[in-house]
Amino acid sequence: MNQKSMKKLKIAAIVLGVVFLISVIVGLIVVNNNRSSGVSKIAKKKIQKIFAEEDAKSLQKVVSKYGYSIRYDKSIFTGEGHVLNKDSNEKQYSATTYADDELKESRAYAILRLHFRKGSEKSNEEEEKFSFRKIMPDFSIITSRKKAYFDRSTMPEEYKDTKKYSDLDLMLQGDINKQKKDNPNLKYHTSDATISGRKFKKMVVDYGSTIDGKWQKTGEKITYLTIQNGRPYWMTIFALSKNSYTQPYIDQMEALVAKVTFQNPDSSYLVRADGNSEAQVASATIAKTETKAENFSEDKDTTNTLDELDEDSVIKVVARNQIATVRVGTYRCADMIYTAQNGASMQLNGLCTGGIGSGSIVSDDGYIATNGHVTEVSNQSMIMGLNTQENMNKYIKFVIDAGYVTRETLRDLANKANGGDQSAQAAILGLINQVPADNIRSQNDRYDYVIQTSSEPIAREDDGSGNLKWKKTKTNIPAKKIDAEVDLKGRGMDLNSDKSDVAILKVEGRFPAVELGDSSKISRGDRVTAIGYPAIVDDGVNTKKSKTVPTVTQGDVSGSGSDAGGHKLFSMSAQIAAGNSGGPAFDEDGKQIGLNTYGGSSCADRGERNNSCFGEGIFRDIADLKTMAKKNNVTLSANGELTKLWKDGLESFSQGKYSQAKAKFEQLDKKYPDNYLVAKMIEVSSNTPDDSTESEASSVEAGTSESENNTTVIIVVVVILSTGTLFLTVSIIAIAVSVSNRRKMNAYPYPVAGQFPQQPRYPQQPYRQPIPPQQQYPQQNYYQQQPGQYPPTYAQPPMQQPPANYSPAAPAQNDNESKNPPTQS
Repeated sequence: MNQKSMKKLKIAAIVLGVVFLISVIVGLIVVNNNRSSGVSKIAKKKIQKIFAEEDAKSLQKVVSKYGYSIRYDKSIFTGEGHVLNKDSNEKQYSATTYADDELKESRAYAILRLHFRKGSEKSNEEEEKFSFRKIMPDFSIITSRKKAYFDRSTMPEEYKDTKKYSDLDLMLQGDINKQKKDNPNLKYHTSDATISGRKFKKMVVDYGSTIDGKWQKTGEKITYLTIQNGRPYWMTIFALSKNSYTQPYIDQMEALVAKVTFQNPDSSYLVRADGNSEAQVASATIAKTETKAENFSEDKDTTNTLDELDEDSVIKVVARNQIATVRVGTYRCADMIYTAQNGASMQLNGLCTGGIGSGSIVSDDGYIATNGHVTEVSNQSMIMGLNTQENMNKYIKFVIDAGYVTRETLRDLANKANGGDQSAQAAILGLINQVPADNIRSQNDRYDYVIQTSSEPIAREDDGSGNLKWKKTKTNIPAKKIDAEVDLKGRGMDLNSDKSDVAILKVEGRFPAVELGDSSKISRGDRVTAIGYPAIVDDGVNTKKSKTVPTVTQGDVSGSGSDAGGHKLFSMSAQIAAGNSGGPAFDEDGKQIGLNTYGGSSCADRGERNNSCFGEGIFRDIADLKTMAKKNNVTLSANGELTKLWKDGLESFSQGKYSQAKAKFEQLDKKYPDNYLVAKMIEVSSNTPDDSTESEASSVEAGTSESENNTTVIIVVVVILSTGTLFLTVSIIAIAVSVSNRRKMNAYPYPVAGQFPQQPRYPQQPYRQPIPPQQQYPQQNYYQQQPGQYPPTYAQPPMQQPPANYSPAAPAQNDNESKNPPTQS
């Protein structure tokens, strides 16, 4: 073979080698994708039905002709929409009210109010008519039907300067002026906010009472003002009482602001101003319209889903880990001693209070991960356990002796409170807040923990000794605390705290467990799934449901930051609420990467991003849990038999091998009985034949899709084998020819003279063997090896609290209200 042919042969070998390598890479990608998406469509459909069967029944969407929409969960909130009548004006309010299912029809709702559904909590006979119970906040959206709302032609000159006063500034100043007119001593602060990419003005007004000449704060009104599509909107959370019980519910209401969407209003419903007959919306102080609260939705025996589940994660994330997501109950009982500034003292014996949160089983041998604040109860919160007449009498005497209120004033407040006046209730209960935190101490502390491992709700139990405890059952089992780290002095997300807010509990037995992941690999935009037990869904420990199961929310990682202790926190678009604390956050592979800790409003007004995490959830780095486990010499493992049975059963189920799945689930049921999710999977597996040929369209699609996937894999394998065979064949030929040529060159190192006829002898030059030219090889270009490049971990600057932006003082009031900026009208 000549040199030219040899060169072509080598080039062919190189090309085939490259094609072979590319084919292998493509093949690995295709096979991996086929494996990850190889879940039977029928299995996906069935398991989605299992985990989201009640979703459509619980969601309500309200669309107003005035350009706003909101979707909320009917099992949590009850709604009422106000459609203004033609004769309604600022002096005389008139409207038709629609409630609950009536809100499904789009109307000109100028006001929409949402209230928490009333719980079924009942007071003991000993309890006073007013006690430290939840006085629930409410949420409202208000807009104006006035067509030319921002007409500045009738305003004073100072408000015509658009550089000094934007339309949004005018809205805020108008509200300040109006409220100052009603209350010259108004206590408020304002700030800018950006929520879901929209600009808002935030105004917080302190609410309270003046008692014996001293003003006492009991609650607050938080209003978010925005202009969308040229229209003004006010979103307000009004909390008559603000304490450790109501704050999570205030957070949940505040998160609704991020749920509101906007569209162009129907102009036919807008009204022109016409002198004194100008039609306007009444202010937020309109009296509530009482509506009858419906019962909670039907009991669910699988899961609650506030949003549609991502089908790729429903098996490998939700089903895989819901079995190891638990509810955590904490009770603290103690004798509490309160000392006022003037030396007056009160001792309340046997106060018991507590709360509930979420957690995850992070090791087969019963270690539970949760938040530190789920396992601890602050001294200030213990007053919530005041529920006997004897202790109430002590409380009344103490607040009088401490000088917090006169006897006459307290008697008047008590009469109003017993008559149902919630303002009076809030005023009485708020008196205890005047005791400095350092002046509260405890004796004889007792803690009781319970872990709910199935759908049977946890419940309180009074053993007759005066100590409240949790009722223990087969699936509500006692736990002990291994370690906890928490700062109880504040609430919410405090970036100045150096505590990790992590705790580890221990229960006896063997359990299916979650697998822990690595949060250092998290990037912005990564999918995250939060699982837990928000109390607002089932009324928490006061539930009357026969079953309580976890709620699943999904979203994306949107940012990160660190607290003063260097502990990392991640914000996510997945919503969490009171009761979700301590629950697990999972990555796309179904591994736990964090502990859900704060609702999104906890990070309002933070840092340079200025409220951009509002309406989101915050989870803590799973690394903090690993650090605490190491500190306590705790080994965490998810390789136990029960975990393997559950995983194997789900794998068989996902492949349509339902009989195999049933066998695995039944084995698990024998070793881990009474779990609602295992029982449900056994039921579904039993009723589904292997390789089902159901006539529904989805099964046809499933077969087609699976067939297409198999065909793709076969084609890729054929291409790999073909190119591989050609590459090997050409390479062997090239090597053989190269070796043969080299042997010839070694046998005949120089050219050989042939035999010619005898020539006359002429003087000749000494014979010189011609030297063959050196073999030339084309110059090779080698690509420089670059260091491995990985996506950088998304990190945000530490979240900071910006100073409040106080607005300028309101101008002097006069009788001509047209000289002021527009208000909520």
